[in-house]
Amino acid sequence: MFRLSHPLLLASILLYFGVYLLRYFNVNWPIINGYLTDFICVGLITYLCNYISNRFIFKTPNYIYPSWFTLFLVVYLSVVFEGILPLYSDQYTADPFDVVAYALGGVFYTTWINGMQRATPQ
Repeated sequence: MFRLSHPLLLASILLYFGVYLLRYFNVNWPIINGYLTDFICVGLITYLCNYISNRFIFKTPNYIYPSWFTLFLVVYLSVVFEGILPLYSDQYTADPFDVVAYALGGVFYTTWINGMQRATPQ
């Protein structure tokens, strides 16, 4: 069952905003500042989409997005944020390691979170 109080969801949100606080105070840890948010965002987006779908569309706690949805999200984020946006804005830079972080985040989400959801009795 997808719930907003899931410990990994809460940890992801705290980490995500923690990185933004570090950026706000100009604390620069390259690996954390550059890639942790990319790693976290795929699982965070997919989990929240699944929660919203189950709560408001399917009205059942049992639906789990298939793995291809996470793969689609990884490809979409990679194309948009690492391919298209850097062409139009200096705020974005194309970084192949960001794509790796998206992919690793997608693998983590698919194997860990979805695996736990499938193993949990409904």
